[in-house]
Amino acid sequence: MIEELGVKLSQGSKATNIVESKVYKITIPLGKLNIRLCPVDYFMFCLDCNPARYYNLPVPYAYMPDFKNVLSGASLDTLYDHLSDIYSEKEIVYDPADDVPVRSVAEFRDYLTTELQDDVKSLEEKRKSAGKMSNIGQIIMVVMTVGMVGFSAWHIKSGAEIDPFLFMKFGIGIAVVYYIFYFLVIHPKALRGEGNMAPGALQTTGFQFKNSIMNKMVKFISPKAEHIMHGHIGYEELLASGMFREDRYDITGNDLIIGRHRVVPFQFCDLTIQVTSRISQENEAPDTAFYGQFFVARFNKSFSTPVYLTPRKGLAGKMRNNDISTYTFHQGEKVQLEDPEFMQMFNVYAVDQIEARYLLTPSLMERIKELAKRTKGDYHITFYENKITVANNSDKNNFEIKENKSIVKDDYKVLTDFYSEMCDQFALIDDLKLNVKIWK
Repeated sequence: MIEELGVKLSQGSKATNIVESKVYKITIPLGKLNIRLCPVDYFMFCLDCNPARYYNLPVPYAYMPDFKNVLSGASLDTLYDHLSDIYSEKEIVYDPADDVPVRSVAEFRDYLTTELQDDVKSLEEKRKSAGKMSNIGQIIMVVMTVGMVGFSAWHIKSGAEIDPFLFMKFGIGIAVVYYIFYFLVIHPKALRGEGNMAPGALQTTGFQFKNSIMNKMVKFISPKAEHIMHGHIGYEELLASGMFREDRYDITGNDLIIGRHRVVPFQFCDLTIQVTSRISQENEAPDTAFYGQFFVARFNKSFSTPVYLTPRKGLAGKMRNNDISTYTFHQGEKVQLEDPEFMQMFNVYAVDQIEARYLLTPSLMERIKELAKRTKGDYHITFYENKITVANNSDKNNFEIKENKSIVKDDYKVLTDFYSEMCDQFALIDDLKLNVKIWK
């Protein structure tokens, strides 16, 4: 199986989606509590190849990010080069030719109607076909449900003895009819590569969008950046931010964008960080430590001690389903800065108060304030080992297309809105002026 997977990946196949699960090989019941030991992580995925081939493989925790990158079709050598740019101390050579700002929505719309026209037309046709198939399935479910309710009402009105298993029988009938429809209509289309499906895989419009259009969007914004569909920041990179305590985190995410923008080495992705207690009540859900966007870049000033910014949470922040502060930490004492509005928005901690003032200049504080106001983000920021990490605990996954909406109507509104949201991430480099030429 592994050899076959290697061959398919070498031929350019990619995973359409990845479902992660964790199995504990040993569970010791202790009253209402369970002690769970020997966790094994599994990846279940399907490749966009012909014929369909599904895999469910155990993956060592340390290799999970790399495996996702490979399943996304990424080159590990190129990825490691980008990571070296971010995390090493090697010199960054400033080239004015690379210092190009993000292009406007109007420029992107022109790009859509010229370079991407065929891709957009093909995706819209597949989206419509998928919508028709989905509508047929929903109609079948509605008809069967209405029939069940109508028959039940007639049964009760007629005074006949009520069968306690009546609803269960109808439920089974609905499921049987739907799965017959699935295996006779949808699955064969998947194997033949018709409609919204490439040969061998039940692909979503979202997968096809990311595979055919989003990659080109990223290159349009920044030619020296790469999009890795299933990729995300890993455990070592998380700890390298200086933001999180050491713990056994379950890290998932997608849409890693990594490379250089305006000369600055960076990476960002959608990220979810969870913690599963080894001793817990049965069926107790993991604790979500973070859910949002995670951005890391080389900073344009050298510094020797870390500086931490945490948001002063208002009502919206306190109502979130995750509490990042449980798992983050900061060194040093609270710093009082001269900007009252900034101090109302953030707590600042540093080992060296002079270093904090050196980094947090009036102009940088102003840019951080404007960023938080413009995006309404819940920002945790660290300056650590010559890197800046910006973690927006937004409680949402940014880079997902709305599959039920046309991508060509209203002058490509769905795509231009998506482009604008993507530009907001790249704009962190512009907003914080990380491209200021100070490298020698």
